[in-house]
Amino acid sequence: MAVEDTTVYGATAQQIYQLKENSNTWEPVTPEVPSQINSFTVDGNILYVGTPGHGVLRFTLD
Repeated sequence: MAVEDTTVYGATAQQIYQLKENSNTWEPVTPEVPSQINSFTVDGNILYVGTPGHGVLRFTLD
C-alpha cells in the first residue's frame, strides 16, 4: 500500500487501485501489468511499479 495526500493505493498481483477520500470504491489506475507486481510507489502524479520480468514501469496518474 501507498498513500499520497488523501488517496490510498493498493495492488493485486497485476494491477494498482486507488481509494480516494470520501469514496467507498477502489478504482483501477493502471491497465493489467504484464508480470507480477513486486513493489510500487507514488510520487505526486507519477506511479512507479516494480516487476520481476519487465523492470520498473511508470504511469501518469490523473
